[in-house]
Amino acid sequence: MTTDSNIAPPDPGARIGLVAPEGIECIDCIAREYSPLPGFSVQPLSDMAPIGDELSLLAIIRMLNRGGAPLSRESYRSLGIHLECLAAPGLRISELHDGREGVLALEGDIEALNLALAGLAVVIRSDVPHESMVQVIITGHNAGADRDWYSDPLRPMPPGVKAVSVRVRTLGI
Repeated sequence: MTTDSNIAPPDPGARIGLVAPEGIECIDCIAREYSPLPGFSVQPLSDMAPIGDELSLLAIIRMLNRGGAPLSRESYRSLGIHLECLAAPGLRISELHDGREGVLALEGDIEALNLALAGLAVVIRSDVPHESMVQVIITGHNAGADRDWYSDPLRPMPPGVKAVSVRVRTLGI
């Protein structure tokens, strides 16, 4: 039996599902306060064999404007947006995308990502009331390595990439 080295292994992002907060249409945030973003989770697809701990996935948490376009780096800075999550064993947080006035990029297995997402929160320091969306994206690590998460609209949705979003309304103080 021979193997073709030109055939890539299946994208692990194709083997998982992503769940959005159930029954939540909009999350209200108070300016300058820690605001939990509950209900996001990663799950293996029910028709697949169980996925082992060796599966490494990439989770991107980013903000979108009301029209669904990703916020620019400048928008994160001007609004003072910080995205945070719980630390979890086996979770790696990108040094370049650590959620401080920018995108939050996490890498780990399903268990580590679910622990991190259970503590997902946003702090928006701007006093100006506005509406946006928080988007959680899950993909295989290699599928997300060279994307610009500040401009990629994910339309059409690439194979092996899952994304869900929820509206966030920031109330001024």
